[in-house]
Amino acid sequence: MRINYIVGEIGPNYAGGMLCIYEYINGLIEKGNDVTVVPLRYLGMPAGFELKGEVILNMKRRDKLRGSVISLLKKTLSRNTISWLNKVMIPSEKGNRYIYDRFAQLANVIGRIPDCEVNIATSFETALAVYYSGKGVPFYFMQHFEEYFCNEFSNPEFARKDAALSYMLPLNKIANCTWLKQEVEKYYPYAKVIGVVNNAIRTEVFYPRKVEKDTSKITIVSYGGRNAVWKGFNKAALAIKKIREKYPDVEWLVYGSSMLPPNNDIAKYRHIGYVTGETLANIYSMGDIMICPSWYESFPLFPLEAMACGLAVVTTPYGTEDYAENENNCLICQPKDPEGIARAVIRLIENETLRKKLSVNGIKTAKHFTWQRSVCNLENLLKKYASNP
Repeated sequence: MRINYIVGEIGPNYAGGMLCIYEYINGLIEKGNDVTVVPLRYLGMPAGFELKGEVILNMKRRDKLRGSVISLLKKTLSRNTISWLNKVMIPSEKGNRYIYDRFAQLANVIGRIPDCEVNIATSFETALAVYYSGKGVPFYFMQHFEEYFCNEFSNPEFARKDAALSYMLPLNKIANCTWLKQEVEKYYPYAKVIGVVNNAIRTEVFYPRKVEKDTSKITIVSYGGRNAVWKGFNKAALAIKKIREKYPDVEWLVYGSSMLPPNNDIAKYRHIGYVTGETLANIYSMGDIMICPSWYESFPLFPLEAMACGLAVVTTPYGTEDYAENENNCLICQPKDPEGIARAVIRLIENETLRKKLSVNGIKTAKHFTWQRSVCNLENLLKKYASNP
């Protein structure tokens, strides 16, 4: 198949969502498909990852196409909608430009989409481009319920409505976890999700490593959460503070950027920096317990990676249900509950038998989530709906 992906940003640093997209692209190519990638923003190729798909950056007939797409979108929208959009535009020195800039971005992206059989959106920012391009059978591989973090955008209210619109477009929607499918269909009953394709991890990279480890104290590992409030890092810090009231020697390792500096007033930690792959697997293997305090996730990789490396995982439930089983391979706590997280961690510190049970079962669970399986599941869905759109 000739497959095109539209992504938000390609750059040296990337979170789990983009890593998964890269893995699917490479996996589909390895299975004999031709894959192109059109980014909204390009900052350079991903560090430490060989992206095999052709990245398309240049657009022909840019000015003519931009004008025609803007005209098309304005004709499609009603006068009332235009009036409402004008009320939520961001004023700038040159006046209200938010809608024009959004249309111009869409025009630029649409102008770079090649002929294809399958055209895949990967976020609400890219869904309209797939819809209006008319290229290939349109799909939307959803990676989160994006209305929940619209505050990360410059115009939160517009972003929320933009995200809502993406779920109502007539695209073949695929969710990366059961929770996301349920959320979309709960709030948008007519937005049929055609299937769930779970993400995966590289089991040949994430496994228990033989590293130098201080067995005299417990080491907790956390992902910093890239400054997103809903990742719950501040609550994790409050949990660590509570844990240290009873076990002051507990060490806290954090990788990735976070909302609190290492020497913060709540709970100090050792910052590892931005790490991936083999280095991250070694960091996991240095720990005993992983804390995942997010308010909601959509098949997050880091708890599964930690399981694969033998850590006992303490996580929140939303978006982890496809692999997290309370009391079997992890302990599940409610979001925004640092006291609950602290109690779970203290329980694992004091119950080595339970800690080892979660470790063993977590390793077994992680082995089921391979990229070979996930890519096959995705390809089967694409073939099914591309041949019978």
